[in-house]
Amino acid sequence: MNTINESEIIEKCINGDKNAWETIYKKFSPNVRAFVSGFKFSDAETEDICQEIFIDLFKAMSSFRGESSLKTFILKISKYRCISVFRNMSAQKRGGGEHALSLAQTDSMDEEEEGIVIKDKRMTAEELMIQQEESSELIEAIEKLSEDCQKIIKKRYFGDLSYLLLAKEFDMPLGTLCSKLKRCLTYLKRVYSK
Repeated sequence: MNTINESEIIEKCINGDKNAWETIYKKFSPNVRAFVSGFKFSDAETEDICQEIFIDLFKAMSSFRGESSLKTFILKISKYRCISVFRNMSAQKRGGGEHALSLAQTDSMDEEEEGIVIKDKRMTAEELMIQQEESSELIEAIEKLSEDCQKIIKKRYFGDLSYLLLAKEFDMPLGTLCSKLKRCLTYLKRVYSK
């Protein structure tokens, strides 16, 4: 985190500091939203799931041991929540009830349990998890780029802005924007492939 170290803000969150929670939400909600969006939920479902993830984080924060970064912890919670949602959707399609997935259950899941096939041209939960892990690595690589490159790439690919709208937003000619985006993608490829 920029102005405060992670352990301090986590301690403040555990002690109920609303400003600390707001800081965490502002810092990590774009990562969570990008992660969940990769699962191809509807916009409304994505919004609901993101809210549920931060509720899960609120409940699980006291169990955070610092063995990984806070971002990794949050994305792990995100992954488990998305798996739980897919299991519930699958159970509802079969006429069953909801199936909640706790953090404890996911640590002991074997490959057979993870290989749930989702119909309607959706990927299996395992394929989705692999895709999301790759997405997390990609997001980390993007964050290593210059601020300008981060903004352009995020607005183009996560914000779904057209080249024309990007050129207007960054107040530059379309050709210049395309060249800059190409350079940024070249840098990203170098960072991501390391």
